[in-house]
Amino acid sequence: MAAHLLKAVHLWDASGVKDLGLHFLRDKEKREVDFVLTERGRPVCLIECKATDTELAPSLVHFQQKLQVPVVVQLVHRSGVSQKRGVQGLTQWVMSADRWLALLP
Repeated sequence: MAAHLLKAVHLWDASGVKDLGLHFLRDKEKREVDFVLTERGRPVCLIECKATDTELAPSLVHFQQKLQVPVVVQLVHRSGVSQKRGVQGLTQWVMSADRWLALLP
C-alpha cells in the first residue's frame, strides 16, 4: 500500500496538481495511523490498513477529531466493502483496498 500511495503522491506533485506529502502519525499514548496525506503541510486524509475489521479504528477517529482532518479511510483486505459515514462534517470511509487502489493514478 505504501508504495502505491507514494507513487500517487509523487505523480500528483510532479504534475503540479497538488503540493502533497505522505507521512505517518503516532502520539505518546502510542495511538497511530498508517498514512497521513498532507497538502501544503496540513493533513487532508488519514489512511489505516486493516485485514478485515470494518469498524473504524479508534486511532483514526481520535486523530480525525483532534486535527479536524476532513477525510479518513480504513482500507480492508476484503472485496466488496464500501461504507461512507459522516460525523460533524467529517467524512469516514471503510473501503476495500482493491477499490481504493483503483482510484489512484
